[in-house]
Amino acid sequence: MEKTVHNELKIILIATAVTFVLYASGFLVFFTPFPIIFAGTMYGWKMGRRALILTIGAALVVYLGLLPTLMTWAKTGALAKWSYLIPGAGFTELFGVRSAQYLGLIYFIYFLIFAYLFRWAMEQRWSFSRWMSISVGSASLFLLVALVLLSLLGGSVVEGARNYMQAMMNELVTAQESAGLSIQQVARLEANSSEIVAFSLSIMPGVLVLMGGLTAMLNMLMARWLIRGGRRFSHMRSFNNFHVPYGLVWITITFGFLFFFDRYIAPLPGLSIIALNGLIISGGIYFFQGLIIASAILKGFRARWFKILFYLMIVLFIQTAGPVLALIGLSDVWIDYRKLLKRKKSQAPQT
Repeated sequence: MEKTVHNELKIILIATAVTFVLYASGFLVFFTPFPIIFAGTMYGWKMGRRALILTIGAALVVYLGLLPTLMTWAKTGALAKWSYLIPGAGFTELFGVRSAQYLGLIYFIYFLIFAYLFRWAMEQRWSFSRWMSISVGSASLFLLVALVLLSLLGGSVVEGARNYMQAMMNELVTAQESAGLSIQQVARLEANSSEIVAFSLSIMPGVLVLMGGLTAMLNMLMARWLIRGGRRFSHMRSFNNFHVPYGLVWITITFGFLFFFDRYIAPLPGLSIIALNGLIISGGIYFFQGLIIASAILKGFRARWFKILFYLMIVLFIQTAGPVLALIGLSDVWIDYRKLLKRKKSQAPQT
């Protein structure tokens, strides 16, 4: 009995610790929910629930108790380097300590929502499309409500985000100047920096929805490949057969037309922002379809490490891989790559 309790405690502590490490890692932040998903799926959701509760409790202590203390010490020079190991601590100068506290906590809970909903996806045997829509919708709604409430309570969310992006633009200008860019090009970049910042802020809703979709898909893929046993994911067979409805092509074209109409025919307040975010979300859906096509191709490779490496490379080089996979997903509407793969397999000589 004592040994069982010790093992359970070890699993819970490891899941909590790895969750924090992934959240603090930066480029692996999309996998933040996975340790809790793994613990719950492999050792029972009672264990997963305990790991989730401990993780949320630890996050409350870190952000509401530890962060303000560390930032106070950082100002006096004590433990200054250690304070910036906490995700969000670097934003205190732009957002203020209070806003940075809650933003770090909100962002962390945003990822934990995927871990919590994964339990229901398994118990209720959700289809892949239902998992994607409910998890992304719930996490995005939480993020929206939390940020609105934080703004209403006096948090400098929008202003802080603008300051952060402006600081990034200033660093970019400095880097380009140091790299030997011509004076005219640097001056042009500096002159348009405020417009670039405004544009970046305007597309944030679409980017956040895409981030949620990427989190939901990558964690489901990792769970399907790393967690073995029984028929846990038999209800997810629709994953490999998922096809984006043909009607989305016309919705994408409509968003493109609205953007063109606003820019070159009759400008309307907010129309281009709505159109841009719609195009980003549509492109993201085609990106996910491209990722599913890549998954179908990877089924021909037996080495599991190669599949995991492939998806890690997508995360690391998302700026290049994203548009490529989106184009593959869009062209699948007419080409149907998976049908071609099945035909090629059926025509292959039997050994």
